[in-house]
Amino acid sequence: MTLSEPSKELAIRLLGDVSFEERLRAANLTPMRGSLEHSIYGFRQAVNFLRIDEFEDLVAAGPRASVAYIHPDALRKWVAEVLGDTELADAIGEAIAEGANYVEIMRPVKELMEHRLSQCDSVLASKSTN
Repeated sequence: MTLSEPSKELAIRLLGDVSFEERLRAANLTPMRGSLEHSIYGFRQAVNFLRIDEFEDLVAAGPRASVAYIHPDALRKWVAEVLGDTELADAIGEAIAEGANYVEIMRPVKELMEHRLSQCDSVLASKSTN
């Protein structure tokens, strides 16, 4: 799905921080420690937290392996309701519907999020030079 350029207002909202009550909950899953909960307060932080590793890399890491986990539907809902980006939320929803497992869902979601982040940075950079 192609994302249209966000407005300056949406870019500002996406690049800002949310309150404690509006945070997105995530977890770093490890075989040795179990899950370590994380609170995510902004879109850029969510993009940076999300990591999609290949299965072979996780196996090779053994007990040091970890998975940066964000529930796909919780992410979609947070993007729509808290950040107000319904277009991105719809695209995330499409990825959820098309993926058969976490990696197949989150790999395109991560790409969409990185693209949106780049768009926001560009919109704000171009608006500040005008």
